[in-house]
Amino acid sequence: MKASELPPIQCEGCPRNFLPTTARQRFHSRTCQRNAIAKRKLMRVRTQAEQTVRDVYNSYTEEIYKMKPKGAIGYRLYCGEFNLFLPVSNSKRRNGEDQTTHHFSLQPIEIPISPLITEYGIHWVFRDGSARTDDPPRGIRLSWADDCSNRKLLAGHLKEYRARMAAKALRAWQAYEAKQLNEGSDPDENEGE
Repeated sequence: MKASELPPIQCEGCPRNFLPTTARQRFHSRTCQRNAIAKRKLMRVRTQAEQTVRDVYNSYTEEIYKMKPKGAIGYRLYCGEFNLFLPVSNSKRRNGEDQTTHHFSLQPIEIPISPLITEYGIHWVFRDGSARTDDPPRGIRLSWADDCSNRKLLAGHLKEYRARMAAKALRAWQAYEAKQLNEGSDPDENEGE
């Protein structure tokens, strides 16, 4: 079939109709083709990321269901690195709603905003308002970290935590360098020369 005999088609990258020059042409221009390929790649990456998030949240939900004691209506998480409980007072929840309780719901299981990937102590909340840990206390690992830069209290704690970790790493590095210098200038080694 000659190019002049080909019917007009719609570009696969945009809603534009065009006359193809070959039977295999699917895009009206190279730019449109590159943009469509980039868009498909971005969609694949987003889909994979969403699947990973779903898998992480599903495994977290399963773990909470397994650990939940009889009579518990909610739970709170203790972050040892920040010395505070989640959910933080007067903060919005993951779904963007204002906080109505001082604990995460168990019906359905509410997924917390996680400032750090770490182990959190879990405290179960009961109808009478009491909160108890398991005996012996157990924790749960949150394997995701949310962007908390727009959350005033958590952002401040994160900044302090990162500064502490940087200072700790610097001290460890300085101790290592000092040890290396001391080992290099050992007087017992120089006596045999």
